[in-house]
Amino acid sequence: MARSTGPIVLPSLLCLAALTALGGAARVFQMGRRYDFSQIPKTARIQLYYESLCPYSIAFITEQLWPTFVRVGYLMDVQLVPNMVGDGSANLVERFALGHRREEEPGYHYSCQHGPEECFGNVVQSCAAHIFNDTILSLAFVTCMSLAQRPQEAGEECARGIARNWNAIQRCAHGGTGLRLQDQMSERTWNLDPPHHYVPWIVVNGEHTDDIQAMAQTDLLRVVCDATPDGRKPPPCFEDMERRRALQSCPRPWKERLGDGAAQPGAAAGHSLKDVWL
Repeated sequence: MARSTGPIVLPSLLCLAALTALGGAARVFQMGRRYDFSQIPKTARIQLYYESLCPYSIAFITEQLWPTFVRVGYLMDVQLVPNMVGDGSANLVERFALGHRREEEPGYHYSCQHGPEECFGNVVQSCAAHIFNDTILSLAFVTCMSLAQRPQEAGEECARGIARNWNAIQRCAHGGTGLRLQDQMSERTWNLDPPHHYVPWIVVNGEHTDDIQAMAQTDLLRVVCDATPDGRKPPPCFEDMERRRALQSCPRPWKERLGDGAAQPGAAAGHSLKDVWL
């Protein structure tokens, strides 16, 4: 029987509900009329290469990506790419499920910086995005898991609260589809140009620079607004910084995992691949 994660996830779901209430009305309804924002041209294509248990990735998702998406998501095309380290020369695939390793099927060998639980979290989030096929649901699910005190245990309850299809996600994560998805995520990560050196690694409109990374991790709303022509900038682009910070008031369990004296998230503060894997 799966361990209950109710006390762990409840603050996450409440915070998601509050944030969605702030931005969802502007996204879907106005003056009692329903709008389809899927046809609005996107001005900011955000690709996030991340790890599900990386505290710096979690900080960006919960404090920048989700609050910004709630406000101006109709201008954003968001792609989430959870990362594993792949070695194509391996003879076996190492699969991780609920913290237990199983070896099956010829293919790739994957490992994760934060261990087997992160590998499983990465696969779960890849499967959720594949099954939802909806940016809002996918990002809400990843944010819900990220806000939990123990993200690796939060998938089931987050899925129940968002789309009620945990069984489908679980089948994907335990099966060949999850492996193929993670193979695709790994290939996308290692084909980055320039190559990534830490996570989170943020690409905006096909470009990654130190300046883009630093701005995205501190004020993603500004990045989106700067990418939007003056005549199309929405009201949130003119809010002051105090209002923006108010939207970033969710619980921050990632800070507990940074340890004493850890640097705040920033372009140079992510986990370095050179330090960890090379």
